[in-house]
Amino acid sequence: MTLAVGMFLYLWLNPLFLPPRAALQRAREFVLLTGNRVRKAKRLAEDREMDRLLDKVSRSGLHSLSALERKRLELLAERRKTDDRGMH
Repeated sequence: MTLAVGMFLYLWLNPLFLPPRAALQRAREFVLLTGNRVRKAKRLAEDREMDRLLDKVSRSGLHSLSALERKRLELLAERRKTDDRGMH
């Protein structure tokens, strides 16, 4: 007997094993909060990276950025525009 069949039989024979509606709601809320925290942390990391690149441009000029740094700055700026449009 495979694991899937065993799990199906267990749940079929014991339907009370499933969590109540309130527990499912709490689980959904936890997932949403966790997702929000991850998005905020990612945004903060991207803000720091953008600040670092802009500081370099401010100190030494745009020509001081490598091709990779310039592409990354363009990507971060584009994401910022997209994110800011979605928040309004």
